[in-house]
Amino acid sequence: MTVVRPLLGLLLLLVPASATAASLAVAPTRIELREDARIGAVTVRNEGEQSVLVQAETFRWTASSPKDVLEPTRDLLAVPPVFRIAPGSRQTVRVGLREGFPRDVERSYRLLLTEVAEARPGTDEGVRFSLRLSLPVFARPAAARPELHWRARRSDRVLHVEAENRGSAHVRLGVVRLIAGSGRVVTLKNTAGYLLPGERRAWRVRDPGFAGGAVELVVETQQGPSRARLLVEED
Repeated sequence: MTVVRPLLGLLLLLVPASATAASLAVAPTRIELREDARIGAVTVRNEGEQSVLVQAETFRWTASSPKDVLEPTRDLLAVPPVFRIAPGSRQTVRVGLREGFPRDVERSYRLLLTEVAEARPGTDEGVRFSLRLSLPVFARPAAARPELHWRARRSDRVLHVEAENRGSAHVRLGVVRLIAGSGRVVTLKNTAGYLLPGERRAWRVRDPGFAGGAVELVVETQQGPSRARLLVEED
């Protein structure tokens, strides 16, 4: 098992429809494969003034919290694996499963597009750093759905909030707010990101000041906003 932690990379979790790293731009920034559409594609554009050599690699994405855990895989194929893009040009990268398709639970992958550092003839640039784009790829069965469950408990003036995805597909979290009976609103920190099937994430709110045994939860996901009432457990 390999934990990939790019130092000077751009890890795309919650991203707009296109993203840019240095002179490279890519769209779309996520790929969903289905049983009736097992091949996806992204377009990489070189918006700089020099040609760029790019390597495409695929990884199985087995965990997203607290850090992404990526394992090199041959299950997902990226074509072409290495390519050069001239200034102002673009390249289409196609991805697809080599064989089989998940029947029940969604499989998660990452497509890493890395600029290969090259020495420029006639220049004295010193050390050049590679830039990396990391795009999520999901192979999702038709019946797979996320199922988000929340829990809250209070201990020593600290409110512990936990989210668990008990479903068979990923959920993408956005802003999460807690609303007390008094009307006080607390926005949880660092909520943006993915919860893969079976994953949990937890947050701590110090001195929440929430009286009573319940709080209202408002959460943004890729399906839109939802609200729920949480009974607060007491330690």
